[in-house]
Amino acid sequence: MNLNDLSRISHNVLLAQFGSVVSREREAIVEVIGYISAIRSRKIYALEGFASAFQFLRERYGYSGGAAYRRIQASKVFDLFPEVSHFLCEGKLNLVSLSLIEPHLTKEKGEEIIQEVMGKNKEEIEYLINQKFGKVEKSKDKIRRLPVIESIERKKPELSLQESDTSIASPLDMHKNN
Repeated sequence: MNLNDLSRISHNVLLAQFGSVVSREREAIVEVIGYISAIRSRKIYALEGFASAFQFLRERYGYSGGAAYRRIQASKVFDLFPEVSHFLCEGKLNLVSLSLIEPHLTKEKGEEIIQEVMGKNKEEIEYLINQKFGKVEKSKDKIRRLPVIESIERKKPELSLQESDTSIASPLDMHKNN
């Protein structure tokens, strides 16, 4: 559909079509999470020359840091509890809720926590986590820097200035001299 045509359709048709688009978006997110889970488990990101799945998603696929983080956290939940895919499709859970609870999930208590957060917003989940675990999850995404692993050593050119040089030419000055 041409998005310019949306202003020409009735409210009822617009809302019906929007509901369909939202459903397809949720299904696509579940599919993306499944792929990320497989990529992580097989460490395909490393085979492709990336130090982490986070770096892989950011640099290869252009995800923002927060978007990459939430999808990776959701894939970790999916690894332990594949049934979350149904809850994501139904809109009972979302990427934010999964990324908030992932650090607290265990095989034993995970299903209980998942049930408790269904349908709750971010602030309610943060409050629940504080009550259950005695700590508040920050509302900022947790992104940590990983060491850079380079397979090829890159030699940096050595620059030296003569002792008599007191200024450094700008690229514009060097262009004028040529």
